[in-house]
Amino acid sequence: MRKTTLAGRIRLWLFAITIIFIALLYFVFITIFRDELNRELVLKNNIHMSLLESEVYGWLEERKNLLFEAGVLMESSTGDFEQATNLLDRANDFFPEILWFYFGSKNAVRDGGYYIDGDHWVPEDDWDHTQRPWFTAATSGDVKMIEP
Repeated sequence: MRKTTLAGRIRLWLFAITIIFIALLYFVFITIFRDELNRELVLKNNIHMSLLESEVYGWLEERKNLLFEAGVLMESSTGDFEQATNLLDRANDFFPEILWFYFGSKNAVRDGGYYIDGDHWVPEDDWDHTQRPWFTAATSGDVKMIEP
């Protein structure tokens, strides 16, 4: 069995300390790099979302007057369900990029109001469109974007 000299032991300890130091530096740099990369990705994502939001609002702003006029026409045809449904069908043709058109009165159906869906969906009798988030957002006075 070979005896280890003091110089050999010191070299072994220095080698072990060097390996531990390199591993520690590696993990510190990886952590810093990962955190910086995450911050960068979040920032880029926020910028991208802001740009998309401004695009969507710009698109809506261009069509706001037409949509408002369509709403006035809908209000004037409230007594004629077929005419109102035809207006929504024409709106679907005119704005193919809009997935749904629907129109609801300020009163719930059970209170003498009406709800007309562009897809010709007829809700249950107890369904109250005035309690839906899209309705309360739309009646607040401006075009709003909400989750479907």
